[in-house]
Amino acid sequence: MNIFKILFILVTFTLVFQSCKTDEGCPDGISGTLVELNLDGCSWVIELEDNKKIIPVNFDSFGIEKENDIKLLITYSQLNDVAGICMAGKMVELSCVQKVK
Repeated sequence: MNIFKILFILVTFTLVFQSCKTDEGCPDGISGTLVELNLDGCSWVIELEDNKKIIPVNFDSFGIEKENDIKLLITYSQLNDVAGICMAGKMVELSCVQKVK
């Protein structure tokens, strides 16, 4: 199964079973910043407070418009069976995203 099929399945699963909405907050969320890298095969990542970067496979499902340097509270789980070509960080599935003002 190729990577695009896996990503499609993950995004579809998340859209159907999403339990956290952006306006409800992320009670155990960690801070991060949305950053555009502008690299081939690697565009948007979330930079955590410890300067590590994660690559969300389902950011678009939360309805937040992508802008550079948006502050976020997030919860996520690492995807060990998914690989990407970005190589800038770990692939993750977000379970909750809250835009911080």
